[in-house]
Amino acid sequence: MAIFSIPNVQIAGLSAAVPKQTVDNMHCDLLSESERKMFVDTVGIRYRRIAPAHVTASDLCLAAAEKLLNQLAWNRQDIHVLVFITQTPDYIIPNTSSILQHKLGLPKSTLVFDVNLGCSGYVYGLSIISSILQNMTGGKALLLVGDVSTHTISSKDQSTVPLFSDAGSATALQFSAGSQMHF
Repeated sequence: MAIFSIPNVQIAGLSAAVPKQTVDNMHCDLLSESERKMFVDTVGIRYRRIAPAHVTASDLCLAAAEKLLNQLAWNRQDIHVLVFITQTPDYIIPNTSSILQHKLGLPKSTLVFDVNLGCSGYVYGLSIISSILQNMTGGKALLLVGDVSTHTISSKDQSTVPLFSDAGSATALQFSAGSQMHF
């Protein structure tokens, strides 16, 4: 049973970008050998991706968005909305979505903003963009979700280190009369 439905909006495509460096939780010195095995078996996170210090959440989302836009062959002038979801923005001011708008070559008329959310961010982002697209016949949008959490958590915190990785994603959404998404 769906928790909520989104009419007249469809996902046109999805892409992700992750850093090259991989860390194995079975070698996490913060946990004992038995705790590592239990963590991997119960939580399911064996490997984590770690971004270099100079790589930001927007860098990862930009890579994912460029790949997606090229695959879809979307005209960037047709993108009306860009929402960037993160807990690790590049800066406090200016908003990171404006930086991404410029780097992606989107029109200055594109509605862009950041939303500071973590785990629930993707679903909230879908809801926000879909609400906006309901009023834009033919509108297209990008939902960019990413974090470089490993830059902000304590390397000594055994409750967070094994859980968090760095990644960025891009989801292309468009108005499509009669379509329906269920979540």
